[in-house]
Amino acid sequence: MTDGEIPSTALAGARLLHRTHVEPTLGPARGASVEDIAELERVLGFALPETYKELLEWMGRDYLGVLCGTDCFVDQVPNNNLVLPELLRENGLHVQLPEQLVCFLTHQGYVAAWFGLPAAGDPECWIFAEGQTPEPSACGSLSKFFFEQIHGSAMLEPVPDFKPPVARWLARIENVLRPSR
Repeated sequence: MTDGEIPSTALAGARLLHRTHVEPTLGPARGASVEDIAELERVLGFALPETYKELLEWMGRDYLGVLCGTDCFVDQVPNNNLVLPELLRENGLHVQLPEQLVCFLTHQGYVAAWFGLPAAGDPECWIFAEGQTPEPSACGSLSKFFFEQIHGSAMLEPVPDFKPPVARWLARIENVLRPSR
């Protein structure tokens, strides 16, 4: 894909954003190997969806890249899967999580994002942000989630009709809390 082409998927869009706006400063993303991904599948005990494997191959070991400080890399997923239920419990939430899930991202102990399995292709994701969302909420596909994360991290001008997850959550909360007239 050239810089002038329109991406066909959100993950392709994330790659284009990264190449255009992040790589000039931080260099190319560092991906996980096929062996790393196979080991994660072995540890978890189930196969991962194709979009997630593609994402891990692209930036599954990019510890010093655009998502530095966020636990979203191939070797952090097993621990993330332990953090998620504890985070929800600490916040008094009794959420029925899928038996098989991948908590693909945690951030500083107060944010977790995950998808349930089985999931084909580009799984729908959920997110909980302590102090920002009263309960977990759907946040779109995995590829869209990472497009938004890279877009926000690259500090680009807003994309029309494309709110970052936190802005969407806060707008929902505001609508719930706003008294009707």
